[in-house]
Order: sequence, then C-alpha cells, then structure tokens
Amino acid sequence: SAATKKDKVFTVDSATFEEIEIRAASGETTTLKKVNGLWEIVAPEALTTDSGEVGSLLTTLDTLEIQRVIDENPASPAEFGLEPARISVGFKSAGDAAMKRLQLGRKTPTGSDLYARVEGQPRVFLISAYLEDSLNKTPFGLRDKTALKFERDAADALTLEVSGSPTLAFAKKGTDWRFSKPYDASADFNIVDGIVGRLFQARMTAIEAADGTADLKKY
Repeated sequence: SAATKKDKVFTVDSATFEEIEIRAASGETTTLKKVNGLWEIVAPEALTTDSGEVGSLLTTLDTLEIQRVIDENPASPAEFGLEPARISVGFKSAGDAAMKRLQLGRKTPTGSDLYARVEGQPRVFLISAYLEDSLNKTPFGLRDKTALKFERDAADALTLEVSGSPTLAFAKKGTDWRFSKPYDASADFNIVDGIVGRLFQARMTAIEAADGTADLKKY
C-alpha cells in the first residue's frame, strides 16, 4: 500500500561524505572532495562546483529508496544493464577504507524505474527513473557555470562594443547611470541595469573549446 514504508538504499548521512566519484553514462568520471567544508571538483581538473547541482546529488543519495527488489541473487546482472553498470555513484565518509557505490543499469520496460544494485551486493532492485538526472552527473554538469564573475551591486561601469557601431560607455553616478561615450547624458536606468543583470546571470550551456584563443575568428 501507499503507506508501506520503503527501505533506503543507504543509511549514511551525506553530511559525513568526504569524497564522491561519479561515472556518468557518457563515460566521463568526476571526482569531488570536501575542502574546508566546501565541495570542489578535483578530477578530471580542478574546478569550482555548482552548489545547487551538488546539493541535488547529495539529497538524492540521502533519500534514495528501494521501490522493489527484483532478484536477491540474479544469475546474470548483465540483463539488467548492471555488468558493466551504465552509471555509478560512489562516496566515502570519514574513516571509510573504501567507497560505497550505487550502480545503475537500464530502465524497466515501462520506463518508470531503473535497475540498480550496491557494489559488492548481488541484490538487484528498482529506484525511480526520474532520479537519473540527479545522479548522472558529468564534470560540466557539476561545475560552476557562471560566465562572468563579478559583484552585481559593485558594478559601476559598462562598455558596449558592437562591430560597425559607435562604442557606448556608461558610468554609474550614485543611483543613476549616465553615458560617458559617445557623449555625456542621462541613460535609461532600467535598460542599462538590466544589461548588467543579464551579464551577472549569464551561465554557460556548454564548452565549445577548452582554449579557443588560437582561432577566435572561427567563433
């Protein structure tokens, strides 16, 4: 019945985690470590994390429930997409010698659940398929995607350069924005401040090249 209490996959509190390793369905592996209380990506390269994405991952691991046990000792885990696992999420708490790993296989025929198991345990069980997005994380998915870092309220100058048009420059005087190029005049506060706001909120959707400076014209 709906009132039946489901067993949790893990009983460990994510607040005790010190290291996480995720192998996504794409084959990419990400390693995170907690440094001075904050999560950082340490591999495949050192990166600042997106706290919202990491928080979603930790919450999912904390609340992950077994919907139903399929087989306590299956003859062939491969038929569930678990050998090798399509996705794996490992974590290590303080004092642990080895990681505990959740392995995810393919979806059930109805698509509502995922076959899963805990590494080292034969039992195959189901978890809700909608949780895949919270667990199938790539390095890009977990990294901070801020395009331009600055203090929103401290911004007091803005320059717009568009090919074929005169340069527009603005300076903030008190609570007002004024043109400083091509002339001195009052500017529309909402429009200029709106541009600053869009710059502050701009987020990367993908990385086209790790270093595109050799051929900027291409982009």
